[in-house]
Amino acid sequence: MVIQESALGIGSLYRVSSLTGHYAFRLLHDYLFRGRSDGATKAQSIADGLLHTYPSHNFVLDYHMASELGLPVSEMAEDESDVTKSLIDLLGHLTEEQVICKDLGDVDEGEMLKAPFFRLYSREV
Repeated sequence: MVIQESALGIGSLYRVSSLTGHYAFRLLHDYLFRGRSDGATKAQSIADGLLHTYPSHNFVLDYHMASELGLPVSEMAEDESDVTKSLIDLLGHLTEEQVICKDLGDVDEGEMLKAPFFRLYSREV
């Protein structure tokens, strides 16, 4: 692996992974499990599971996987699921049209930077 990637590159990947794990822990501990006596243990277990069990950041977790990780999830009713899927489709369409998440250009090696804002239009009255 060191032949394909420099020692500095491997160190950089390790740091990014460590920071991601720390950030996941903080979010889980400080918000989702805030005030729970077992919050730190649960947050660390879930952060470790996310980092070491799933192949990438964009890997989609289903209800069963999230439950196995220890996340407090519940199944949606069918009508709620249908509305959620419609919303996801709409957000995908709005992103493609660059109404939301406007492309700001290449950052590194083909990664696109997206702006987290809406395009605002003024209308004549």
